[in-house]
Amino acid sequence: MLDEIHTTFRDPAGSLLKYNSKIFRFINPLYEKEFNELQILKSLKKLLKNNDLSKYRILKKNEISSLLKDQNFSKIFNRFNSNIVLQHEVMDFVNYPYEWSNNMLFDAARLTLDLFENMLSETYGLKDATPFNIIFENTKPVFVDLLSFEKRDPFDPIWLGLSQFTKTFLL
Repeated sequence: MLDEIHTTFRDPAGSLLKYNSKIFRFINPLYEKEFNELQILKSLKKLLKNNDLSKYRILKKNEISSLLKDQNFSKIFNRFNSNIVLQHEVMDFVNYPYEWSNNMLFDAARLTLDLFENMLSETYGLKDATPFNIIFENTKPVFVDLLSFEKRDPFDPIWLGLSQFTKTFLL
């Protein structure tokens, strides 16, 4: 079963695809350099170790070749022209901010700010700050949008995601 997930319409860095109950993310070639730099950051490894960021793996070329044998998958893959494909860990239960309690919303907001603050030490930050980037795994908020991380100018004090954070978490 092939089902394109239209959740990355605002983010040109990549796109999601649901295929045979698996979640794949195609990395846009224009974002590959930044993505590769992101992979070596200590902050990112710490987020993965603490289960604050959803787990994923980078597919090997032979795995991609095997998937490309499916004509439908191949058609979508070719549209993205991606050299890097990720397979994300599938969450048992997908939940949405409008289903959360106030405490859950607070925990998600705190995770968002913690992620932003931790990544700043390595000149990365979040390009957006929406609760839809988080899914609760049992009672723990988990950030699921890897491509929300972006390289930042260390001398730029402005976080463009602050407005979105305020509107979606606080108001």
